[in-house]
Amino acid sequence: MSSTMPPQTPECCVPLNAPAACTSTSRATPLTLRTQARSRYAGYHYLSEISDNPATPAAPNGAIQIPCQILKEVVSSAAKAELAGTFHNGKRRMPHPRLPRGTWPPPRTYAYHHRQFTAVGIANDTVKQKRSKQWTCDSTGSVTGVWLALNIEYGIYNHNIIYAIYRTPILLAATALSSSSFSSKTSSSKAGAATTNNNNNKYSVGNVKVPMLRNGMDYVRLGDSDLIVSKVCMGTMTYGEQNTIEEGVALLRRAFDDYGINFLDTAEIYPVPTKPTTQGQTDYTVREFLKNRNRNDVVIATKVAGRSPRMTWLPRAQPNTPADLTKEQILQSVDASLERLGCQYIDLLQIHWPGRYCGGSFGSPDFKPSQYEQDIKDNNNNLPPVPFQEQLEAMQQLIREGKVRYIGVSNETPFGVCTMVELHNRYPDLYPKIVSIQNSYSLVVRKDYEAGLAETCYHHNVALLPYSPLAGGALTGKYRTEETSKNARMNLFPGFMERYLQSINEEAVNCYCGLAHKYNLTPTQLALSWCYHNELCASTIVGATTMEQLEENLQAYDIKLDDVNTKIREEIDAIYKKYTDPTKARNNPQ
Repeated sequence: MSSTMPPQTPECCVPLNAPAACTSTSRATPLTLRTQARSRYAGYHYLSEISDNPATPAAPNGAIQIPCQILKEVVSSAAKAELAGTFHNGKRRMPHPRLPRGTWPPPRTYAYHHRQFTAVGIANDTVKQKRSKQWTCDSTGSVTGVWLALNIEYGIYNHNIIYAIYRTPILLAATALSSSSFSSKTSSSKAGAATTNNNNNKYSVGNVKVPMLRNGMDYVRLGDSDLIVSKVCMGTMTYGEQNTIEEGVALLRRAFDDYGINFLDTAEIYPVPTKPTTQGQTDYTVREFLKNRNRNDVVIATKVAGRSPRMTWLPRAQPNTPADLTKEQILQSVDASLERLGCQYIDLLQIHWPGRYCGGSFGSPDFKPSQYEQDIKDNNNNLPPVPFQEQLEAMQQLIREGKVRYIGVSNETPFGVCTMVELHNRYPDLYPKIVSIQNSYSLVVRKDYEAGLAETCYHHNVALLPYSPLAGGALTGKYRTEETSKNARMNLFPGFMERYLQSINEEAVNCYCGLAHKYNLTPTQLALSWCYHNELCASTIVGATTMEQLEENLQAYDIKLDDVNTKIREEIDAIYKKYTDPTKARNNPQ
């Protein structure tokens, strides 16, 4: 295991909720492992108490010589006994980590991924298919398997080994895998016990009571990953421009400590509008926030810039290099981000925007084939875009090195999502699976996602992280009056996000504001509640430049539109039918 793999601090051991394979145990007692077999998975011997083991390990992936009876208390089939091989990077011959004597709680190895692994014995024909079953625990992402032993050395194991299953504090708070009652730092010291969330969001795992929310904060699993994140994610793109480091840290502390948020999103180009003099400053605010805070309590998402011929000031090995998604640039971007953040790893690395023309983003016209060809000529020296394979290869290397845990995309299209998922499905050892997509989604920007991406992402289990749920602040209604603060973003930076002002979007905003007032809601409450509790959304990214804005934005999580009036969603959809794509339609077309 790479030394840069994230450390974990499991709080307790819990029984694994697997079909017909549960075992009861106390919170203080790990599940024991009876080791009566050895595996050649990844070329290393695992799990052997047999005294006649050869001094020299057999060749990698050699035959299993002893009948499989591992994990007898947890699972029953011979294939499941091969869980010794389900380390995340096992196929790449990563050695089992050395565990110091008496380690408790133990360091994390790797979360296992039940959809990606079957028994090695099936492959080498030492375990018959009819005796084998694939691991079927529906909540594998919320548990972590750890090996415990005394004086474990690489190679042959001659010691008593224990397999323990752990959940991190946030998982304890957010997930209910069994009927046992759990306590954790999040649930006990802040708010009380966790409860199961019974809403119909496919990603939902649980709810935690928090000081500032009447209904508590919900948590979801991010796509195919084992990341458990709050339904609200803190956006940070103003930190370093509109907000000082001190202000940004205060906003993050309030959100994390009092509202139960555990997820934040940054990017190498932040703050925005991006420019050479401030590039990367947002990360220094995040770095300051992380001081004296358990890194495991914070899920960090960041983004590597897509192709931009005009963006030549990003930290790259060669100065004045235009931003692009080459393998070299992706690797350099992550190294620079880790240095700024003061971290050893990134939980979610996203491609900020595609490395190709695809149309439709940021209020631009939808895709046109002629524009694609012209873009290659004008902006890419007649060269095709960087292949998806090269981008994913870079991501895979970062995952292997322990610098990145999972990957996602942003401002992407169905073509991009399907292509990347298909590459992973065909070559899972070469290309990682994208687990999330961060696209603009709000009351006034719906069609791009709902028309094709929604179905695509649902079937490929790619979680939506909607950004700009307030349409750059336009849906608050503050830009409808002359009294709008000069410090408001679109007044402070003329031309920035102009699609929300210089279009018929203003007419749509007026309609939504009127609807909010009809039901005694603020426009902010209407817009955010619609997004927060939308079944398409995994975790909504919200930002704020003042504490007052933050409070209003996060308090809106307590509002559920169906509780306000059962007809309100129908009225929202009626406005949507009239103003389906308002940010792309100009008031004064020329």
